[in-house]
Amino acid sequence: MERKILAPGLIEYSNVFPESSDFIMLLEQANEWAAGEAAPSRYLKKDGSEMKRDVKTFFLPAVATSNIDKLVLKDWHKKFEAELSKCETDYLDYYVIDTVQSERSWLQFLKYEPGDSFSNHIDDVPESRRTLSGVYYFNDDYCNGELFFKHLDLTIKPSANSYF
Repeated sequence: MERKILAPGLIEYSNVFPESSDFIMLLEQANEWAAGEAAPSRYLKKDGSEMKRDVKTFFLPAVATSNIDKLVLKDWHKKFEAELSKCETDYLDYYVIDTVQSERSWLQFLKYEPGDSFSNHIDDVPESRRTLSGVYYFNDDYCNGELFFKHLDLTIKPSANSYF
């Protein structure tokens, strides 16, 4: 894992999970992909218009049934989560953030297919308070999908195997 400071509070971690291509192949076999949802407050913009979110989602390790071996999937989940935890620990240590009262939310995988999208949004909303939010990119062969940080006037096109 390599750390690169992009802006105050924004770190890119690269070379996070070397086995990501094997893991993504396993996820592609799963039949539990469902329509993605967002917190209700994210659906309306300040002007009253609706936000758009078209995405498939998959939660681990809470998989009810699967056409893939559940134990294999849980093992991969543990490996992946362990690598992300290293990045999160590094981030919290770097910025000296106390996590005594923090609660870790679930790990959610999103799959955007051609034509799918999610409007500009923030991850910290009343229904889901967050101190830290992370995004991992399995691939980089996509159109659009850049991370845009309005207050920093910064747009990033992440590369595969990177975590922000």
